Amino acid sequence: SSPGGPAGPAPRVVELRIDDQIEPIVAEYVTEGIDQAGRDKAALVLITMDTPGGLQDSMQTIIQHILASPVPVVVYVWPTASRAASAGFFVLLSADVAAMAPGTHTGAASPLLAVGGVPITVDETLKKKILNDATAFLRSYAAKRGRNATLAETAVTDGKAFSDVEAKDGRLIDISASSPDDLLAQLDGRAIARFDGTSTLLELRGAQRVTLQMTSRQRFLAGIVRPDALFILLILGVLGLYVEFTHPGMIVPGVVGAIALVLALFAMRILPVNFAGLLLLAVALALFILEANYTSHGVLGIGGV
Repeated sequence: SSPGGPAGPAPRVVELRIDDQIEPIVAEYVTEGIDQAGRDKAALVLITMDTPGGLQDSMQTIIQHILASPVPVVVYVWPTASRAASAGFFVLLSADVAAMAPGTHTGAASPLLAVGGVPITVDETLKKKILNDATAFLRSYAAKRGRNATLAETAVTDGKAFSDVEAKDGRLIDISASSPDDLLAQLDGRAIARFDGTSTLLELRGAQRVTLQMTSRQRFLAGIVRPDALFILLILGVLGLYVEFTHPGMIVPGVVGAIALVLALFAMRILPVNFAGLLLLAVALALFILEANYTSHGVLGIGGV
């Protein structure tokens, strides 16, 4: 603006939070947040992270959106004692700016093969293929970001982990910052290279920080994929159906068991979210039909709802 003229709108920083395992619901939340920031023409996307890792497909979805984002993306391991392990390490190195708080760590990114969330042992040939695929994927963007791809590979091949100081000295990250405010202050006026080769000057003075939360649907789905919730649902599902088959007409165990079993199969990643939703709709329709034909004192109808 001209001297003495009205100031322009404050730059907008969209904040997202990864504070658990990286799985499909978290990937959906992050990618929708990045897309929203692009539509709102935000100045920056700030992803704060504390994660033990997660699923490869979900990780790759997040990274693809970060690399293609029209808005610069900063990934920040914070607060103190947080980590960006395994899949989180891959996400950290994909950002336009990678940052860590003092007392945090990253790395330990050796891939594991799992079925239904349970790790399995593989032979040496398959293990080499998985490692080579993971390191090639990491090199494909880490080197272009100007990061130490050779050192980064050791987190995959040797399972190495790095403190914030080691990551900074080894050129795995760009900035060490004690808080989000400190990070934005260091970024203000900084020119960064984007993945497409262009350069962007960050102007963040007086930035308006807007935190995007998960929707209620996302929070519910993210909650049931936790290991403790998963096993409770699985036990309820199997036990409920067993009781209903051995004691026909009790109704409540069958209704609870059918719903819990579908949710457990989704949580175990055996059913994709859309198919699980369709299956729940089918269960609901069946319960409504049964409610119209049998006396259940509303149990079947409530289960259908």
